[in-house]
Amino acid sequence: MMTEIAKANEKRILVVDDEKDLLVVLCELLQHYGFEAKGFTDSSEALKEFRKNSSLYSLVITDLTMPGIQGDELAQEVLRVRPGLPVMLCSGYNQRLDEVRAKQIGIHTIMNKPFEFEDLIKSVGAVLET
Repeated sequence: MMTEIAKANEKRILVVDDEKDLLVVLCELLQHYGFEAKGFTDSSEALKEFRKNSSLYSLVITDLTMPGIQGDELAQEVLRVRPGLPVMLCSGYNQRLDEVRAKQIGIHTIMNKPFEFEDLIKSVGAVLET
């Protein structure tokens, strides 16, 4: 875990999940490991923030199933603004997006909910390393 912590310095992550309690926990977890996390329960608001400050973010973590803009659609919009930016998708129910389609969009990782927080931190470290 020390590697992830060392690499966390000055890495800002945009976190989007419509489950407020989970969003708070995810942001606190990322902050605990030295990341700066900014969370949104509204994907439209998250996209506005990203468009305004896209250069500040090193990673976007988004839930797939949300009201309004779905996670895969959010990923596509984010990648239009910043091609190649790492995007992680989290999903508890994923019938519409397989690994092949996710890679075509530019999504680096799909994490299936529920996941262990340690696995999330390892995945974040691995995604930011590439």
